[in-house]
Amino acid sequence: MLKQQMLIYRVSAKYQDATKLAGHEKSSKHRKAEELIQKGQHIQIIGESDFKEMVRID
Repeated sequence: MLKQQMLIYRVSAKYQDATKLAGHEKSSKHRKAEELIQKGQHIQIIGESDFKEMVRID
């Protein structure tokens, strides 16, 4: 029996509001996604324009 794997996408905005980053370069969600990737989770971080292309929003 094949085990199905799910790929999760984390869409990252091109510009972040620096006042909400608490001194970090990336948001807490972005940092958490990177942490989970390091632990073996199937997460792909993509940009907003790539996401729009995937779902074809103009």
